[in-house]
Amino acid sequence: MRDESLKRKIDSLLEEPIDLFVKPEDSGTDFDIWSKSKQLAPYSFLNPKVLEQNLAGQAPAPTYLTYCQIKPSLSCKKEDMLDGLLIQEKGGLKCINERILEKQKGIVKSVIS
Repeated sequence: MRDESLKRKIDSLLEEPIDLFVKPEDSGTDFDIWSKSKQLAPYSFLNPKVLEQNLAGQAPAPTYLTYCQIKPSLSCKKEDMLDGLLIQEKGGLKCINERILEKQKGIVKSVIS
């Protein structure tokens, strides 16, 4: 029973989310505008009261980006994932990227003290 619920949770994490509010609501032709009749799109962080008090001309609600537009495109190749790292003979990794080493300078000292 527990294994099934865990499997369902993992499967739901692997599914791509449903794209909502990415196409015009008013049958418009401009795919950047969600609605010309509504000032805010659903789930907007903008407070409607602020918008009512500070009307600034024509500012229709925009459409949201699709999941494919915002998801990172990460490489799954070993060479790309281990870029800047050297595989040691006894196992383990050694960072050889000078830029990363420079950024990490002093971190261990700060953590220990």
